[in-house]
Amino acid sequence: MELRNVVTVSKKLLEVIPETETELIRDIQEYSSGLWNQAPELLQGAQFWAPMQTILAKHITIFDEPWKIKVKDVFTNT
Repeated sequence: MELRNVVTVSKKLLEVIPETETELIRDIQEYSSGLWNQAPELLQGAQFWAPMQTILAKHITIFDEPWKIKVKDVFTNT
């Protein structure tokens, strides 16, 4: 099983989120840009995934659009 890096996944998330979701995009960008000095192996840990999950839960409460479902799939690696 390949371990996933939260920064890499955030880039994939930004590819599927519509440009109109400016606050969500900003929050993901702000969070991931602050991780530049973290060791790559640490970026796979729960302490970095939990804040990303919080960001997504803040902005996506119902999976009622295709892009939201795609975001869930990218985040959960399904």
